[in-house]
Amino acid sequence: MKLKTNLRNIEHQKRFYEQEIKRNQQLLEKFQYDTAFMEQFGREKYLLKKDNEVIYLIVPEE
Repeated sequence: MKLKTNLRNIEHQKRFYEQEIKRNQQLLEKFQYDTAFMEQFGREKYLLKKDNEVIYLIVPEE
């Protein structure tokens, strides 16, 4: 019983990592050929900006 549960967990992890690998491969391909996507990703994910820009963050109140 314990082995079956362990096997199911490992299979679930395998599927998860296979999906992550596929997603990362797609991102890598976009980064290699699409400079607009690269700029958008940097702006959204890491709040990067151009030298002459100002970024305002709006944080909702809780």
